[in-house]
Amino acid sequence: MGHSCRAPRLLDEGTEKVLDILQEKACVNTLFLAKFTYGNGIASRQLKGYPLPDHGVQAYDENFHGGNYATPHSQYYKNTVIQDTKAPDHGNLDILETVIPVARKRGVKGRRKNSFTELVESCSSIAELLCQGSSGGKRSIAGRA
Repeated sequence: MGHSCRAPRLLDEGTEKVLDILQEKACVNTLFLAKFTYGNGIASRQLKGYPLPDHGVQAYDENFHGGNYATPHSQYYKNTVIQDTKAPDHGNLDILETVIPVARKRGVKGRRKNSFTELVESCSSIAELLCQGSSGGKRSIAGRA
């Protein structure tokens, strides 16, 4: 059983506590971490105007920025349009360094959840090319519109 996790929930409530709840109440054995996103519906506490969950900090992320919630390794992006992606929302947080050791201890697997939107500078130069050579249009890094 998998569950999508946002950095603020893990930080607000503590990774150990969140994993306790997920394993005890829902038998979760896989986490889908919101690691790279500019979508505040994916990585913030909650979209403004929607009810806040009944746990954690009861506030909306007014200054959400987004980006990479892990440590970007710029050497792999040096010849691409993808530059300066570190998310400033939680300081130097590396969500993978924070969650993986705790999850591994419990036998919980991790998966990446990525989202790339028009908010990224130069995003229009990233496009999908179909095998036949025609353009599939603008796409996210994960390959989904």
